[in-house]
Amino acid sequence: YDASIDREYTLRQPSTAPVLPSTPSGSDSGFLPKGSIQYKFNDDAMVYVIYSQGFRTGGINRGRGMPVLPNQYDSDKLINYEAGLKSQWWEQRLQVNITGYHQIWKDMQLETTDPANSLFDGEIFQTVIANIGDAAIDGMDVEVTAAPIEGLELYASANYLFRNEITDGNIVFDQFGRIDDPIPILPDDVAQLPLVAKFNFSAYIDYTWQLPWWDAGAFARFQYSYTGDSLNKIRVDAEPFPQLVQKDYHSGDVSAGMTFDSWEFAVHIDNVWDERAEYFRDTGTADRLFSGDNILTNQPRTFG
Repeated sequence: YDASIDREYTLRQPSTAPVLPSTPSGSDSGFLPKGSIQYKFNDDAMVYVIYSQGFRTGGINRGRGMPVLPNQYDSDKLINYEAGLKSQWWEQRLQVNITGYHQIWKDMQLETTDPANSLFDGEIFQTVIANIGDAAIDGMDVEVTAAPIEGLELYASANYLFRNEITDGNIVFDQFGRIDDPIPILPDDVAQLPLVAKFNFSAYIDYTWQLPWWDAGAFARFQYSYTGDSLNKIRVDAEPFPQLVQKDYHSGDVSAGMTFDSWEFAVHIDNVWDERAEYFRDTGTADRLFSGDNILTNQPRTFG
């Protein structure tokens, strides 16, 4: 791969100040290998192993004041070791897939709080993207699909993480030279990656059948998902921007209808239990006046 980024932005603070244009740029190139080996026991079962790498290009922060972390961050790389089983049973009415993986995340890009706010008086609180260090993720996925009778399909999948942690945190030097010692991007006690649930589960039941009139078909479907709790951010900062646990949540949808040659009639209920999920609880831009957080949530119960 060969990637380059050119940016231009202006900073005017206060609004009466002269316009200060900035034109940062950067580039990166490299080679990403991928290989796999598979073995088929028969037409209905095979095992495989995969080695692969992936990357994300770096970028540029629009920093304010005199931040410790650099305005530019580098590309990060994911190294993936994967092994699995794909199989069919019961005259191909049952499919079972199992995957295990070990992933090494090098120079991981993640949003974090710039340490300048806690190190130097008068520096503003701001979040930036930085290469915080290396991480390791070990997990397993299980997926089962069944068609026990004509028109009925059952599906379930689960994901479990055995390990999800920072293994080596990067250090930086203050780009303005206010102190000479190296500064760790993360405190020593940071271990778990944020925004990642340890356990996830989803399932659906889908049934279709032919109606005895109007030359029409009918269908009914119910689907369910569960997402475990997770951390909202990687740093354990002081109030009013604390690290919090985002609660686990579940959701269900149901739909039914009729199908004809050229049109379809359907009714549905989304979010049957009217769950208020916490996709992301943002304390970094908390409402200081009313002591509230910005919470990204899901759509309420919807009929249609």
